[in-house]
Amino acid sequence: MLALLLMLIVAADKPNPVGIWEGPIQLGAAGELRVVFRITNKDGKRTATMDVPKQQAAGIACAEPKLDDNKLTLNVLKIGGKFVGTFAEDGKSVVGTWTQGGNDYPLTLKSVEKPSEPKRPQLPKAPFPYTSEDVTFTNETAKVTLAGTLTVPPGAGPFAAVVLVSGSGPQDRDETLFGHKPFLVIADALSRRGIAVLRYDDRGVGKSTGKFADCTSNDFAVDAAAAVLFLSTHAKIDPKKIGIVGHSEGGLIAPMVAVKHPKQVGFIVLLAGPGLPGRDILLKQSADIQKAAGMKTAEIAPILAMMTDIYDAAADEPPAGRKTKILAAIDKHRKTLPAGLRLQLDDAAERDKFAAVPLDPWLNAFLVFDPRPILMQVKCPVLAMNGGTDLQVSAKENLEAIRAALQAGGHTAGTFHELPKLNHLFQPSETGSPSDYGEIETTFDPAALKRLEDWIAAR
Repeated sequence: MLALLLMLIVAADKPNPVGIWEGPIQLGAAGELRVVFRITNKDGKRTATMDVPKQQAAGIACAEPKLDDNKLTLNVLKIGGKFVGTFAEDGKSVVGTWTQGGNDYPLTLKSVEKPSEPKRPQLPKAPFPYTSEDVTFTNETAKVTLAGTLTVPPGAGPFAAVVLVSGSGPQDRDETLFGHKPFLVIADALSRRGIAVLRYDDRGVGKSTGKFADCTSNDFAVDAAAAVLFLSTHAKIDPKKIGIVGHSEGGLIAPMVAVKHPKQVGFIVLLAGPGLPGRDILLKQSADIQKAAGMKTAEIAPILAMMTDIYDAAADEPPAGRKTKILAAIDKHRKTLPAGLRLQLDDAAERDKFAAVPLDPWLNAFLVFDPRPILMQVKCPVLAMNGGTDLQVSAKENLEAIRAALQAGGHTAGTFHELPKLNHLFQPSETGSPSDYGEIETTFDPAALKRLEDWIAAR
């Protein structure tokens, strides 16, 4: 009886790792990276997963957690990382080290009921001075039904209206990114100014039907046109005052719809919209992001040389031979690449996966897409705004290309703004680095939003 009692006391004193554990990996000059571990115990077997909110990574599988007295070990084999730490006396924190890539970083995990959520002060809150209704409309060409939200100012109308068109990748109607909801913020601001707004889930996302994969910007342009045509038949919308606000890839799509439906589209707004061919944008984007990450010019140059050859091969004819040419381009440059990338591409399976990326239907079409011939045909008023620290669609080069293309087509109703110290999402940012999107609390710079509102209201 006494032995059993002693066993129970020892068991009670042993720390319990089950629960949610959160903390920042201290990266020195690079700042910190918050991680979340979720540890469960089912039928006597512990399991764990890891989340990295800043990188939009969730549910990364860990090996079975090890508990040795008061020491906890978590192995994240998929990313080559490991945490080893010691429980504090109260069992509510674990002080230790995160090891990855041969480097050690301090990490203290604390027990939490739920992971902390970043502040989003611009997120609209009820009550709202406008109505909001769920709507659906159909792209008859593709036989898909798009679902969205229409916000309408109070009163009988008819009101001017805009369609919000999202950037690349499968996006919901709020263009939710890193906990931010920029389209919700924009819709709220415009509807408070007396402008109706339609935002919708991309096909295959949320409540919209269809399949997102295998679609290109041309397919998404037909979806956006269906949104415009839907608004033109709405009782509270003025069919002569409908515009499109496109962000990033949406900035490609807006001119496409405006050219094809000139009587239905009264104006367009290009937010971080591309003005150069996709191939040029991706090469510049790659160089700028790598430089911001601290890579040296000598390291970046061979990567760009390889990517240039890969993109050329991806656009070559006939399509059946493209992958072979891409693999040849990789082999040509592999020995000159930085060690980490070279090591990755030395593996045949990794090399094969890398070579398949430029053959993705959307990316392959984007590489050869040149927006300038379309822009030369635009006749309606245009507002183009780009962030000065945008590393994804560089402001100076793309704004100049947009301006030049419009003017070459005889367009005289263009307004152009390069907004200093704003990134691709129009957040205040000194670096423009995509890795900071989730950490910045501002969703859309208020001054930029006001500029957008004023320009549309003046139309």
